[in-house]
Amino acid sequence: MNNRKNEWANKIYAYLITLILVVIAYQGFYRFGFESDTMTHYLNPLINIESKLAYTRYISYLVEISLYKIGYILPEHYRLSYMFFLIFTASTAFVYQETIIGKLREKRIEMDPVQEYMGRFILSLPLISTLYSEYFMFPECFAFSIGFLFSAIAVYMYSGKRYIGAILFLLMAVFTYQATVMLSAVYAILFVVIDEGYALTLRMFKRGLLTSLCCIAAGVINVITSKVVFLLGIVTDSPKALRQESVLDKFAHILNLLKAFLVSGNGLLPIRYANLMAIIAAIVLMIICHRYEKPEVVTHIFAGFIMFCLAIVIPLMQADAPRVIFVLYGALGCFVFLSFVQLDGKTLTIMQGVILCIVLLQIFSNQQIAVNHYISNDKDISCARAVLVAIDKYENETGITVEEIAVCEDSVSLNYFDDVYYTVGQINERVMHNVPYSLLEYVNKLDTGTTELRFRKSKVNGNKVREAYFAEKEWDSFNVYEQLIIDGNTAYWCIY
Repeated sequence: MNNRKNEWANKIYAYLITLILVVIAYQGFYRFGFESDTMTHYLNPLINIESKLAYTRYISYLVEISLYKIGYILPEHYRLSYMFFLIFTASTAFVYQETIIGKLREKRIEMDPVQEYMGRFILSLPLISTLYSEYFMFPECFAFSIGFLFSAIAVYMYSGKRYIGAILFLLMAVFTYQATVMLSAVYAILFVVIDEGYALTLRMFKRGLLTSLCCIAAGVINVITSKVVFLLGIVTDSPKALRQESVLDKFAHILNLLKAFLVSGNGLLPIRYANLMAIIAAIVLMIICHRYEKPEVVTHIFAGFIMFCLAIVIPLMQADAPRVIFVLYGALGCFVFLSFVQLDGKTLTIMQGVILCIVLLQIFSNQQIAVNHYISNDKDISCARAVLVAIDKYENETGITVEEIAVCEDSVSLNYFDDVYYTVGQINERVMHNVPYSLLEYVNKLDTGTTELRFRKSKVNGNKVREAYFAEKEWDSFNVYEQLIIDGNTAYWCIY
């Protein structure tokens, strides 16, 4: 009885430590922030919510539409959504930890508290990573965290040989958010390697192959479902398209993606080659510790190769946004962990130091990303506010009400502000460059407290606006007096 109580106490303690780790990793995002999609979601939530049907994210849709029906708009209640996001993320990390640590305990592998928690930290790597931080820039992404928890439960059930439950949760995960299933695949491979005793055998190969194919099959079912639903006319929006490239272009794309990950963490890590050095350290320490046991070393390297292959399946077929390719950190974390649990003596001590450095670097980098995020948001708001002030002044002086906003860009309009350094994909994007009309409406609501839209979005083509009002004009910084021209009831805004 006492042993059972101690076991539950240890689990609760481990969960709390994991929750603290996740909170520390993302505490910089507690203040409300936004990206381009958030603006459209804020002004017309149904556009983003209903788009999930076309993307076959049915569970995400059900969660968000249910909240919408009771008046809960995710960007309007950001802090509560943020807290639940943290809880679901920590729960996902904990379930993955318990799946792997539980298997080690089952095999009577002893770990002291420091070793166990270093193992738990590196197993949590994808869920405290800089790439995963993109989710916290979109308050409306909360529902996706439920899918990640489903993915972890699927692997946990697989570890207990409850295969029907595993398949059910895997399908629930993929119909919440597609990237979840490849995270499942990576952790499942780690479990199989440990369960089979680290030696590459035909049985291990078959189990790993079958497990990987099951996860990929869940993704294929998702894609097929989206096309069937579209063809039947149940959903009229086109399903998400697969990447149309030649085999050579796909190969080059993946190589560039892996290069960016290994060299700079896709531009989000301040220390170059940090991820590559972690991989090298795992291999070198494994070779040193097992120099007379080549099968373990070969299995380690081969398993790592498969993990990274699984991590790039979705970017190979569809998108390569940070919130998708964060699975690369799953591969990195599991690869390092696989080395870690087979080390002893000085090699184990060194690896504990390496793991601590990896985790601290991610936490530090997340804070820098958050700082850059708010700098970018503040600049967007300042520019939009200056435009609104100019419109107010025009209306007061002329008595004419501005009813439409027409927008164009100068010839070199970048997607990021010059003094925002941690950028990739939609991480710290310049919102005024992508959705200027929505940004104006958001800032107007923010400043006036109104619930009504102030303007209409002009249907005039941007090229025609530029030719008529801003021909051959270029800017390197914001200047509202030159970049905003008001003619009659329409304001023409050129984005520098």
